[in-house]
Amino acid sequence: MKVEERDDGYLFELRDEVFLLVKWHSPTQLQIEVWRKDKILPPDVGNLYTSSFRNKIVQAASNLFGKKNVPHLAEDVGQVATALSSPMPSGKTMQATLQEKSGPSVADRLILYARRAAKFFHNAENEAFASVSVGEHAENYAVRSRRFRLWLQNEFWVREKQKIEDAIATREGALFEGQLDADLPEVVRDQALADAIRQIEALALFNGAPEEEVHVRVASGGEGVMYVDLGDPDWRAVKIDSAGWEVVTSEETPVKFIRPGGMLALPEPKRGGTAEQLRSLLNLPPGEAGDRNWRLLLAWMTHSLLPFEASGPYTLLVLLGPQGSAKTTAGSIIRKLMDPYKVSSIGKPRDEHNVFLQADSSWIVFINNLSEVPGWLSDCLCRLTEGGGFLTRTLYENREQELFEGARPVILTGISDVVTKGDLLDRSVIVNLERIPDEDRRREREVYEDAEAARPEILGFLFSAMAEGLRKSGSVRSEENPRMADFNEWGIATEEALGGEPGSFEHAYRVSRGYATQTALAAEPIAATLYRFASAFGEDDPWVGTSTELLGKLNERESDEAVKRSKDWPKDASSLGRRLRGLAPSLAEVGVHVEDVKGSRRAGRRLQVCYRAPVDDGDGNEGDAVTDGVTRESPTDKPNTPRGDGGDAGDGALLDLGNNEEDGEFGEV
Repeated sequence: MKVEERDDGYLFELRDEVFLLVKWHSPTQLQIEVWRKDKILPPDVGNLYTSSFRNKIVQAASNLFGKKNVPHLAEDVGQVATALSSPMPSGKTMQATLQEKSGPSVADRLILYARRAAKFFHNAENEAFASVSVGEHAENYAVRSRRFRLWLQNEFWVREKQKIEDAIATREGALFEGQLDADLPEVVRDQALADAIRQIEALALFNGAPEEEVHVRVASGGEGVMYVDLGDPDWRAVKIDSAGWEVVTSEETPVKFIRPGGMLALPEPKRGGTAEQLRSLLNLPPGEAGDRNWRLLLAWMTHSLLPFEASGPYTLLVLLGPQGSAKTTAGSIIRKLMDPYKVSSIGKPRDEHNVFLQADSSWIVFINNLSEVPGWLSDCLCRLTEGGGFLTRTLYENREQELFEGARPVILTGISDVVTKGDLLDRSVIVNLERIPDEDRRREREVYEDAEAARPEILGFLFSAMAEGLRKSGSVRSEENPRMADFNEWGIATEEALGGEPGSFEHAYRVSRGYATQTALAAEPIAATLYRFASAFGEDDPWVGTSTELLGKLNERESDEAVKRSKDWPKDASSLGRRLRGLAPSLAEVGVHVEDVKGSRRAGRRLQVCYRAPVDDGDGNEGDAVTDGVTRESPTDKPNTPRGDGGDAGDGALLDLGNNEEDGEFGEV
C-alpha cells in the first residue's frame, strides 16, 4: 500500500484501483474521501478507528463501485487505520502530523472569529461585554451570557461552513453537485467553547479594551439627551432632548444597551396622540380626586423614564384600593407601557437579593398585592430608588464578590396603607383607587387589548412631554421644598405639556404628601400622644427636659394601657429616640418639633418640644390639613414585625440619637 503526503492530508493507494484521502477534522474525527476511476464517494467525517465508521465507508464504496470490483476494500481500510496510528521514522504518527497540518484548534478559531466580528469592552464592575454585528445592526451581549455563547457558536458554524463550501466549489466534476449537506462543520464541544470564552473575557478586560457603562431600557446620552431602548429586533432606540424625540438606529445610538432575559419590546411611538384613553383604563374617573391622581400618574411615568443622572432619586408609585379597584390591572398596564417584561410583577420578595436581581434585569420593579412592607424591605426600596446596591459573594469563589447596583422606579400595590415607614412614605406618590361599580366593570382581556392598541400614541405623547420637561426643567423653581424636590420640579416642568393647568401638579403632590404624613403618624402610637403633648407648648414657651423625662410625660399623657403595652410603644429612652428619628420629617409636617437645646451638652443633654403651626398654602384643600389632628391605628390591628432601624434607611433624620441612654439623653442634632 503506497502513501503520499500532501499539504492537506495523506493519500493512500489501495488495491483494486481505489484511492483514499485522509484529512484532519478534529481530535476524534477524520475526513475521508474515496474514489475509484471516475466514481467518487462523497466525503464523510468520523472516527476511522471504530469498526462502525469503517464499515460505513466500505458499504458506501461497495455500493458505488460494485462489491465484486473491490473485494479487498474492508481489509485495506483497516490497514489505513493501523498506519495512521503507527509511529513513523520521525517518531510521530500520521495522526499527529495531520493535526499539525490542520492549523488552529477549535478554541483558537472561536477566538479568531470573535475578534473579527465583535468589539470587546467592560464596565466599571469588570464585567466583560461584546458588541456584535447581526444583520445590519449592532447588539451588545455579556460575554458570560447564553446569548453570546449561541452567537459565537453560530459564527463558528457560518465561517467553517463557508470554508467547506469554498473548498468543494474548487473541485472538478459534476459528481460533487448536491453533496454539500454531507460536508458540515464540526460541532463545537463545551470545553472548547468554555476555553474560548475565558480568553475572550480576558481580552475584554485588558489589552486596551475600553470601559463603557451598560444600560437597561433607559440611558443618558450626555447633557440634556437621553435614550429609551425600544427592545425591538433591530435594536432601535428613542432619542429625547429639548428639541423633541425621534427613533434612531443602533448605529446612531452612542450608549450601550443590553437586553436581560425576559425584557420585551416597546411599540414604535406615534406623534399627535393623547393619554386620555389611558385614564379610563386605569380607573381614574372624572372629579377632583381623579384629576389629582391623573396629574400624579402622568408626572410619575415621565419622571420614571428619565435616566438617574437627569431625574435625581425616583419615587415609588403606591396604588391603593379595595378589592375590585383594578390595582393590579392598573400597575400592569403602566408597567407594560413603560417597561414591558415577561413577568409583569412579583409578590413579596424573600430578601434584598431578590429585589436587586429584579432591578438588575429590568427598569421598573413592580411588587404586587402587598399586605405590609416590613422594615428591611422599606429600607431596601429606599436605597433602590436613590441608587443603592447589594453585594454578594460570587458562587464557588471565596474572595470574589458580585455587585448588584442600580436606581430604579418602583410600583407597589396593596389594599390598605401598606407603606407606613416615614422615610419610604416621603419617597412615595400615593394614588387611592375606588372600587369599580359592577355595572361599569369590563373584562380584563378587553382592557388589556385597548391598552395595547393605545400604546404607540400614549408613548409618543409621554415622550413629547418629556422633551418639554427637559426644555423647562432648568428654569423651574418652586416655593416649596419637599423631600423629593427633583420629582416636584419635574412635575411642574411637565404639567402643561401633560394637559394640566399651572399649579395643578403641586396641588396634587401636596395632597399626596399630606396623606403620606398622616399615614406615617397613624402607624406609630407615640405620634398622636406626642402631638397632643406638644400642642400645649409654643415656640416661646417650649417644654424642656431629657428624653427619659419626655417618655415619662408621654406615658402620663397616654391613658390607653393597651396602647402602652403594644410592641410599638417605646419602653425606654433609646427606643423613643429611634421612633422620633424616623418620625421627625412627618412630625415637622404637622407642626411638632423636637430639638436639642443649644449649649445643653455641658449641663447634660436636654430637649425642647414645641408646636409651630405649619404654613398655610391658602388653597383651601382639605387634603392639606394634616394638622387637624393625628389619629392612630389600633395596636391590636398591627402585625408584630421586626422593626430594624425603624424604616428610616439611616437618613432623613433630624435627630441623631446616642446609644448610651443611662441619663436619658438624646444625641446630637
